[in-house]
Amino acid sequence: MHKCKLSDCVKEINNRTTENNQYEVLTSSKNGIFSQEEYFDKQVASKDNTGYKIIEKGQFTYRSMSDSGTFTINRLEDKDIGIVSPAYPVFEATNIDAEFLKYYFKSELFNKAIINLSQGSTRTALKFKDLIDIEIFLPEIEEQKKIVKILKNNDQIIEKYDKLIKEKEQFIKSQFVEMFENKKYEKLSGKELFSFSSGKFLEASKRLENGIPVYGGNGVAWYTDEPLIDFNTIVIGRVGVYCGNVKLIKEPVWITDNAIFIKQFKKDVYNIDFLYYMMELVDFSRFAQFSGQPKITQKPLEEFNYVVPPIEEQIKFSNIVRLIDKQKFNYINKIKLLNKIINIFLGGKKI
Repeated sequence: MHKCKLSDCVKEINNRTTENNQYEVLTSSKNGIFSQEEYFDKQVASKDNTGYKIIEKGQFTYRSMSDSGTFTINRLEDKDIGIVSPAYPVFEATNIDAEFLKYYFKSELFNKAIINLSQGSTRTALKFKDLIDIEIFLPEIEEQKKIVKILKNNDQIIEKYDKLIKEKEQFIKSQFVEMFENKKYEKLSGKELFSFSSGKFLEASKRLENGIPVYGGNGVAWYTDEPLIDFNTIVIGRVGVYCGNVKLIKEPVWITDNAIFIKQFKKDVYNIDFLYYMMELVDFSRFAQFSGQPKITQKPLEEFNYVVPPIEEQIKFSNIVRLIDKQKFNYINKIKLLNKIINIFLGGKKI
């Protein structure tokens, strides 16, 4: 077991295409590497992709710009070869087990390591030269393989709990539809019901490894030592791929400038659980304006007309949500425990 930099474990690959459409154009997302045409329902790359980077099976790549402050490094596994944007770094494992490296990139340890590396305001960047400067604990190769075997089994258990959580969430949505769909209710504009506000940019010096979560449009991007909002906040992604994404936050958080949140709402008109599921069904992304990347402003959210069922019916729905949330909370805690195992093994524990 020894500590080393990623630069000792990976090698950058810079092979380029010499003709247009030499290979399939791929995109790296938070869920993996996909054909760009399938992922976006169209090809969004340049008409002439000569000079794009070639990536082969087993190699890694990532989108070096992020709207949320988090970065997902993916390994090409389902295709033999493809091409990615010249802005994507491409690299391969050298003095490290590639599966072990893949798990490291999925870990909380990696997310903490890049907190102070990413640069920018509304969008943040992770340069390859900064990525490979990260230090990691590296067991001997046979030890790495043993750890990978344990973590693969871990993955299967986490997948089971994820499936159970999705089933619970689907049940809540079906209850919402059953209770409220196709019924005529009063509608009021967002301006009459809510006070919207944009989040604030968090300076790099205030980003911490632990503390108050910092929400950046889709999930926790960093941590800080003070909240912008105390609790029970509905947040709507404002820019990029998370534009229009709705989340209910039930803890003190800092909201970044990548999101809009409901600062106040009429509690005698809305129950927070009903409000969240109702807003989640609204396709806010259709209000996006495009100038390089999609963006939404507060204005269309204020002008939109929202349904307002009787508060008694909303509370009945909320009681169902709370019962299901208790079950989900149990599953989520089990997943957190399993993720701690990942960090223990990747953080230098010998088996």
